[in-house]
Amino acid sequence: MEQLERVTFLVDGFNLYHSLRSASIALGLDEAGTKWLDLAALCRSYLHLFGRSARLHEIHEEKETDVALGSKLLELFITDSCDRAVVITGDTDIAPAVRTAKRLFPAEDCLFRLPIRSQE
Repeated sequence: MEQLERVTFLVDGFNLYHSLRSASIALGLDEAGTKWLDLAALCRSYLHLFGRSARLHEIHEEKETDVALGSKLLELFITDSCDRAVVITGDTDIAPAVRTAKRLFPAEDCLFRLPIRSQE
């Protein structure tokens, strides 16, 4: 039996909201696209990129700081709480934490997905 891969998403909620807001305005939706966002559906829409064994394990949404996202990323790998982490942010300030996670946990996979029209 194929083992399921635990994929955890770390979402920069503030960055994602403003990215969607800008995209909605650019599309002439008068910010209507930012009223409701099914975050779980958004994350599930990425799972096919990781193969048939990937399953949504957890979603962590942070609205405070990049430090909170970076800390959570390291915690997930230290506690072996996921097999792959996907960071959804357009803010490059988290890059040092991602580099550290990759250096300390080379067998784990961590990648970025940028929100729409990210400026960084």
